[in-house]
Amino acid sequence: MTTELPPASRRGILKASLVGLATLAGSGLATAAAPKPVAAAARPAGKVRNVIMLVPDGMSTGSLSLLDMHSRLTTGKPSFWNRLRARAGTRHATHTTYAHESLVTDSAAASSAWSTGIKHKIKHLCITPDGRQPRPILMRAKAAGYKVGCVTTTTITHATPAGFYCNAPERNDEKAIGEQLIERGIDLAIGGGAKHVDPALEAAQAAGKAMGLLVARSMDGLRAAIENPAPRILGLMSSEQIPFVVDRRGPAREQFNLAEAAVLAARRLSAGGSPFFLQVEAGRIDHAAHNNDAPALLGEMLEYDATLEALVAYTDQNPGTLLVTVADHATANPGLTLYGPAGRLGMERTAAATHSLEWILASVAKTTQKEVRGLELAKLAEQHLGIPLGDDAPRLLQNVYDAIAVDPFTARSTAYGVLGSLAANQFGVGFISINHSADAVDLLAVGAGSDGLPGLIDNTELHDWFTSLLGLAPALS
Repeated sequence: MTTELPPASRRGILKASLVGLATLAGSGLATAAAPKPVAAAARPAGKVRNVIMLVPDGMSTGSLSLLDMHSRLTTGKPSFWNRLRARAGTRHATHTTYAHESLVTDSAAASSAWSTGIKHKIKHLCITPDGRQPRPILMRAKAAGYKVGCVTTTTITHATPAGFYCNAPERNDEKAIGEQLIERGIDLAIGGGAKHVDPALEAAQAAGKAMGLLVARSMDGLRAAIENPAPRILGLMSSEQIPFVVDRRGPAREQFNLAEAAVLAARRLSAGGSPFFLQVEAGRIDHAAHNNDAPALLGEMLEYDATLEALVAYTDQNPGTLLVTVADHATANPGLTLYGPAGRLGMERTAAATHSLEWILASVAKTTQKEVRGLELAKLAEQHLGIPLGDDAPRLLQNVYDAIAVDPFTARSTAYGVLGSLAANQFGVGFISINHSADAVDLLAVGAGSDGLPGLIDNTELHDWFTSLLGLAPALS
């Protein structure tokens, strides 16, 4: 396709305790208690001063269902997302995601649609199909007097945060995006990606153009930086992506904590009474789903749910704040697909894995010859997933390395796709592919201005809603 798609009907922490499984074993999920809504904030919505957008990248309704089942089985209560959905005053919408030339979007086109109100081609960041460069929403908010920032578990130069502050024809040119991050005066940016940003940071420091930027490289460093009067804060918490929750090691205080980082960011941006616009991304939900990795996905969903709870508490305590949480697209559409006790046991097994498929595959690639990787991968996966993969697993996995088709569906005939399918026999969680899907996603909004949310909204319309609430200039003038 080369033309824009028709408009929508309207334009515009994996270690969680498994205590409770035994006591719940005799009762089915169908009889579990209905969601008990969290208490609503006892205040009127009022005028919007601050916007927090929490993006669970790639989160489908299937991912939400897995989160809720895990929560019910381990704690006896629904996920926070479901309790918030049931809360009086919470607004819920269906959110459409298609790109300019593709029914299945990517994060660059989706973030750019949020940022500019214009449909983009996939991989493009605020570069329109006709080559124009609209001003990203954070840049317009900053010009209007708002403090602005991004927090993510991906690289800070990754597509979702980048779409809110940069213009780039190619999302994968993260070094060029890092230059814009430094040059454009973002008040706060926290995430991974030091290897992409450091060259630009060093050049700016050498030229005396760092503009009061204070750099933190650990959680303790970030905690200290938030209290520092420096004009700008840059948290480079990892060279690449923040590790999956299931792969994080060491004392809890030293591990990256998205919920804490998000609240610290909101408090910092609001210091001195400034209004602000903050994007927070639970970005590795998408990566886990791409990898067909049920344990990693569950860990990232748990972190997202904790972050949502923390930001709702912040929103309730700070009048004038609007919190919106919505995915940019769905990824791989995971779902529990085993009947009876096998499904319950699968969820228990999923939560007990000790490493991600990403970590397992990287470990095998470093230590073994290609000719025996299938066997070694099967062994290591069984060790860290805690499940048997079956006698045929070494052959099937070796076929991937030998470029022999394993699945008639090409998008599943990869190491991740085959590992995900083998693991599904024990975890019970199946994935439709390793790609994004065209499904609509769920949106929740609470706080100031949320009562104006329509029930069906496109990603471009979400931009229009934000700009109308904040009085921002259009992206193109």
